[in-house]
Amino acid sequence: MDRTSNRNKDEGPMTSKSVYVVDDAQAARDVISMALKKTYHVKSFPSAEAVIEAMSSAPPDLVLLDIGLPGISGIEALVQIKRLYPDMIVIMMSAYDDEKIVVYAMSLGAYDYLVKPLQMVILIEIVQKALWTTTK
Repeated sequence: MDRTSNRNKDEGPMTSKSVYVVDDAQAARDVISMALKKTYHVKSFPSAEAVIEAMSSAPPDLVLLDIGLPGISGIEALVQIKRLYPDMIVIMMSAYDDEKIVVYAMSLGAYDYLVKPLQMVILIEIVQKALWTTTK
């Protein structure tokens, strides 16, 4: 019997792992947060500056980071995050499927790269895989 199907929706996430979602679009943050909050502790941020500040006091296990952000871009934020937290898992997101950007982000240490609109099933699988393979 699957015990998770009988869980009360107010019981909170099934794991202690935390995920930070960074996207300037409120709707994107909300959809991603809803998809992940049953399993992970999720916090969302509208900018790279906000997430980097939050990470100084409570670094997450994984960051979902949009490339097209106002102020500091997602690529610049990736560089800063990896400099401060070299082992941080960062998954990049973008509305553009630009092979050069994908290769560049991966060379800077991104774990993966997702193209919007996101398919939540794929997002969840990639987050699970990233957290599983890096915590063994």
